[in-house]
Amino acid sequence: MKLDYLFADVAALLPEGVRKGVYVGVADGKIVWVSDEAPEECGARVIRRPRRVLLPGLTNAHTHIAMTAFRGYADDLPLQAWLNEKIFPAEAKLDARGVYLGARLGMLEALSCGTTAICDAYFRLTSVAKAAKECGIRANLCNMLIYFGEGAAPDSDNSFREALEVLEAYPDDPLVTADMGLHAVYTSGPASWRKAGEFARAHGLRLHLHLSETRQENDDCRKQYGRSPTQALAREGVFDGPVLAAHGVYLDDADRELLRTHGVTVAHNPTSNCKLASGIAAVQALEGIPTALGTDGMASNNSHDLFGEMKLCALLGKVRAGDAAALPAASVVRMATEGGAAARGKSGCAGKIAVGCDADLALVNFDTPALSPCYDVLSHLVYAATGRDVELTMTAGRVVYENGEFPGLDAERCAAELREYCKATFGEQL
Repeated sequence: MKLDYLFADVAALLPEGVRKGVYVGVADGKIVWVSDEAPEECGARVIRRPRRVLLPGLTNAHTHIAMTAFRGYADDLPLQAWLNEKIFPAEAKLDARGVYLGARLGMLEALSCGTTAICDAYFRLTSVAKAAKECGIRANLCNMLIYFGEGAAPDSDNSFREALEVLEAYPDDPLVTADMGLHAVYTSGPASWRKAGEFARAHGLRLHLHLSETRQENDDCRKQYGRSPTQALAREGVFDGPVLAAHGVYLDDADRELLRTHGVTVAHNPTSNCKLASGIAAVQALEGIPTALGTDGMASNNSHDLFGEMKLCALLGKVRAGDAAALPAASVVRMATEGGAAARGKSGCAGKIAVGCDADLALVNFDTPALSPCYDVLSHLVYAATGRDVELTMTAGRVVYENGEFPGLDAERCAAELREYCKATFGEQL
């Protein structure tokens, strides 16, 4: 068997659980060998390192990755003031180069933490797509529709136009996928919600939106439309196609049943929800609803490390439920892997280590003081590990990060270019 890479004698996170002494072979961007035995002949680069754990690459199911340019820019503010007084005015100054530089550095950080795919919502999508191709990360991209005019947003709106640009520029691309975006119920009206859903279905796109992030959003929607955001969007047919809904902090039983019935995936963003004091989502109540993890943007999180999201997700779930057994480590890891695949519309072919699945993988070094001793691998992945413990990341069968290096890219230069841009555009910094 001709392989490109062979991970030899590793502890691997397989669909049935963690198994030691496994051999995982990769060829042509796919996992083609998973066995307790090594293939007789492989011709591959053999990666054999003791006390390593191989897991499926993580998916950041909700982010605004170019907002790496705003890391720490507007901290310690409530959501509406943060958004309207700080972020929107700053984003108005961000040009195509700034979006590209911010996205590129954010993607490098994500890759170094074992993230191999993102569901991103921003603007100037071709700049984000360019960065994704250079870095080697899978990226579902949308520009979220915001429209305060009468009736439906026009066809010329950037959300529609940029989705079509990505579709045309990256047809059947292994890394870049176009999505449709709808910002939220409070930044457009029913006619635009309906049009966004119709556009997504007409072009075979997933629809990515914010849903019930804050109590104010829910209360205002009920006052204006007489129903919750979930119910208002469902009434306009928004959930009649594949949908990824970010946050879901304020969902009631009726909302959850609608999401369950329509197969909507929810992206839980625990750090952002805490930092903006949005609330603690009842993740354990989402049974039967595909659930993934996201960081949100760097102005409301400050880190692209999904290991931190896994830990906070588990801890908040226990606090909210008043039950230390709630959201066990295995469930949370599935959110970051298989749940992330569902968020991208890739269930069955991604998010797990199995023959035929995409070769998106992360190798974690357990031979460190922070991860020794180890009685339970899944426990360590959620409660002890951080992105700094990732020593190799592979996307589509290609090593895109290894031991602090990004093949073909100078991370220090990328960071310096973004710093220089931000200093010239937004002012002084360290």
